[in-house]
Formats: sequence, C-alpha cells, structure tokens
Amino acid sequence: PGSQPGARPANKASCTPPESRLLSCNRAQVPTAGGVGKGRYHWLMKAENCPGLWLPGASWLEVAERLGRGAAALLPVGAACKQHGPHLPMHSDWLQAEWLARALVERAPVVCWPTLSYGHYPAFTEYPGSISLSVGTFTALVGEILDGIRAAGAERCLVLNTGISTIPPLRQAIRSASGFAAM
Repeated sequence: PGSQPGARPANKASCTPPESRLLSCNRAQVPTAGGVGKGRYHWLMKAENCPGLWLPGASWLEVAERLGRGAAALLPVGAACKQHGPHLPMHSDWLQAEWLARALVERAPVVCWPTLSYGHYPAFTEYPGSISLSVGTFTALVGEILDGIRAAGAERCLVLNTGISTIPPLRQAIRSASGFAAM
C-alpha cells in the first residue's frame, strides 16, 4: 500500500552492498555518476543479494558459476566521448548505459560486462572530444568481445545499446558472432 510500482517489498534484502563491501581504486579520485567520487566505481561491488553480477568485481569462478546456472551475459554500449550539446556531459550515453545495466543487475540473472564506451558515431566527429570508430573497427571489436563472452560460457547475450548509429554495426557483429542471434 502506497508503494511505487516495481518497488521492492520492505522485507526483501537490498542488493546494494554496504560501503564496506566496495573495493577501492587505490584511493584515486575517479568519475562517478554524480561527478568525481571517493575513488570507487559502482561496478566493483560484491553484492550477494543481487540476481545479477558485475563482471569486473567478480572472480572467474563466480562468473563461471552464474553462467553455468543460465544467467545471460549483458554487454552495455554507451559513448563516453560524444557531444550532447553544450548542456550535457560527453559521457551522457555511458551514464545511461551504466544506469540501465545496474537496474538489470539488481533485477535479473545477468552477468554484466564493462560498458563499451567507444563506438561508431560519425555525426559527432566535428565536435572537440568526440571520437568515432570506423564501422569495420567497431564491428570487429564488438564481434571479438561477443566471441569472448561466448567462450566464457554464455549461452545468451543481451546488448544494451544507448546509441543510434551503432545499431547497424551491432546487428552485423551479433550476426557474425559465434552462437548469438540478433534481435
């Protein structure tokens, strides 16, 4: 009663780990969704109550166990260096991909690979700081990553894409990757 749609019941344990469960990044100041943080990335969390798993903070044994139980792999794609006008940061797509991936890790049995932050964004190369890979380079990069994900034992892979110009090369890479079907 009175709760938001999709809200967790009060008695269900949250899969957001306590501060002590975060691994530090050598105490360096690193970017986080809210600006410069305290030397921590959210994907380094080790959370036992999540149905999903952030791959960078996991051991290979944890990854193998989750994939062996049928968890889908998740590959987020979001530009970290692409203009979004004078009012938004260059990594807006990356932030969206990270946020959406986090939501999936909290709700679904997925193993989330690190967000692929470079892609094919040819319409933005005239803006300082914007980087675009060629179609061939981006397709090959994604294809090799998907082949590696398949070799790790994933039977299914979800590609979470926050771009538009990346759609055709991603479809091409998925079609050519070993054992995954494009949607």
